[in-house]
Amino acid sequence: MVQDGSSPVVAAALDKVLDILHQSTDLYSGEIANLQDDRVTSDYVGGLMASGPRLPEKKRHSVPAQRRPRPSEVMKEHISQLLENSASAMQSLRDTPDYLLHYLENDDNWNFDILALERVTDRKPMVHLAMRTLRRFQVCQYLQCSEDTMLRWLQVIQDHYRADNCYHNATHGADVMQCSAYFLSRDRVRLAFDETDEAASLLGALVHDLDHPGRTNPFLINCRHRLALLYNDISVLESHHVSLAFQLTTKDDRINIFKNMSTDDYKQLRQSIVDVVLATEMAKHFEHVGKFANQILAPLLAMEEEAEGEGGAASQPISEEEVQELLTRPENRSLIRRVLIKCSDVSNPCRPLKLCKEWARRISEEYFLQTDEEKSQGLPVVMPMFDRATCNMPKSQTSFIDFFLKEMFTVWHQFCDVPVLLENLNANYEYWKSLIDVDS
Repeated sequence: MVQDGSSPVVAAALDKVLDILHQSTDLYSGEIANLQDDRVTSDYVGGLMASGPRLPEKKRHSVPAQRRPRPSEVMKEHISQLLENSASAMQSLRDTPDYLLHYLENDDNWNFDILALERVTDRKPMVHLAMRTLRRFQVCQYLQCSEDTMLRWLQVIQDHYRADNCYHNATHGADVMQCSAYFLSRDRVRLAFDETDEAASLLGALVHDLDHPGRTNPFLINCRHRLALLYNDISVLESHHVSLAFQLTTKDDRINIFKNMSTDDYKQLRQSIVDVVLATEMAKHFEHVGKFANQILAPLLAMEEEAEGEGGAASQPISEEEVQELLTRPENRSLIRRVLIKCSDVSNPCRPLKLCKEWARRISEEYFLQTDEEKSQGLPVVMPMFDRATCNMPKSQTSFIDFFLKEMFTVWHQFCDVPVLLENLNANYEYWKSLIDVDS
């Protein structure tokens, strides 16, 4: 066993991971065996993958009223008021303002600067970027909805992200969509996906953190938040994000982008969007990556080896029909969608260093605020490393890359050929590591 001879900290972290993995029949050992003896990694496991420690019954506290998410039952009057207040902005979005065109250039490039677009749109980059992207993938045509309906829908979705969140805000939602669009353009993904998969990936990315309260699932569970009670402590935030998205969309025909779809097509798309959003829960990280590696990547690599033959050089190309048959199986398309959104959701360390550093600062500040609140409310501190007085941000970044990202992005690159991601990830890792060495 990997745990043999390990310190109590590492053994506890491994126990948590293995408990999660044993819930699936598809076990996959990635970087688990390479865990280092550090509390940072253990904190990540407890804070992002598990329920976290609980208080005794008498010591539990509720989240203060000002931190509670909006009620999931959003009234039609609220949407009407929002659309009325945004009427002038919506009209101006029919054609993108000239001053924004420069900031939208290269929106299909991996080095696209979403933060620059955020600055010139007063922290509301989603509508402009999303409309441009959805046009490129002809999503309105697939949904049989007008661009006016899509514009209004995007405005409502953008306005239901919390602008005061450091990280989980509309900019993050737009960034994840831009990343998803980049992956959707890769040849092997295009071979696997149909228009339903593309629409589900893009729309799912846009709503995947809708109305995020800036707190983690373990935090909500520990304080017995109404969302944790509603969803029985299971995929609490992810269930809320996607549920609210569909409630908002279907409350008013003016923003109902699904209203012209057939019942069967809508049911299939809805199921795919729900699956995409639920896949972002970190508790399922190793399960999704493991299944993807075993059921999709391993057969593809076997095909390549067989094509190379004994001489090591390709004796014949892999049959595209054979590859397509593997990739387009319904269960495999689901796995690809899940890993695509997972890679998009945590892609910040794979971006250029300037963007990587700013996203790291933002997520750290959001975790600092959670730790501050946990201390002030007497709640368990689920990620003690994110104490603003003692946190070593470079160490937190290298630990996250080591434990969660290296294996996943290596597997994803082997699947769809995205070398720039690994190049940036390795360069950024060395940057953070150099800061640790300086501080040591």
